[in-house]
Amino acid sequence: MKKINTVAIVRCALMTAVVAVCTMLGFSVGTGFVNFGDTMIFVTAYLLGPIPAMVAGGVGSLIADSIVYPLTMWFTLFIKGIEGLVAGLMFKYVAGRKPYRTPVKITLGVVSMIVGGIFMVMGYFGTQALFWGDEETGKVAAAIMQLPWDCLQLGVSTVLASLFIYVIRIERAVQIKPATVTQTTQEVAADVSTSDEQVIDAEVIEDEQPKDKE
Repeated sequence: MKKINTVAIVRCALMTAVVAVCTMLGFSVGTGFVNFGDTMIFVTAYLLGPIPAMVAGGVGSLIADSIVYPLTMWFTLFIKGIEGLVAGLMFKYVAGRKPYRTPVKITLGVVSMIVGGIFMVMGYFGTQALFWGDEETGKVAAAIMQLPWDCLQLGVSTVLASLFIYVIRIERAVQIKPATVTQTTQEVAADVSTSDEQVIDAEVIEDEQPKDKE
């Protein structure tokens, strides 16, 4: 039976609260509103992994919607939860699988966020086409009109999260080793160096052993 990781639970709860607050913060663009919630979902996916990102994204966004727009909160629970899960899986098994060089690592990280964000965009498009909209414009037309704003939300969130992850290096600021990075370049170099030293030591010992006389 595995022990309960109290630190992991606290971190997940903290990021859930951060997602909730950031979802209610943002700026207006024309008739749309871009919030910072998805930015923190991507950061959580990078720092803590897929399951905490799913919980923080779904529950945090649900809390925010229950305050500002209760009509969408249950849809948001699943949509944002899946977004965090997919982004976390992509970070862990694609972007963090090997010690890629920095440009490749950043590119794969951005792709991870975009893939997760696509689930968010399509999730809201689908639910709006099925459940929202008025009789005059139609539900599908309303969903199409909302689509550019969701894409803008994804773009802004990806840029901001990339700044937190790859420029500010947020894992150093909060002193958390990202759960999605399996092994850093430095760790791989250290392993190779250790392996080489072991090989050299073994060769030296073999040379020092007396050879049997023929």
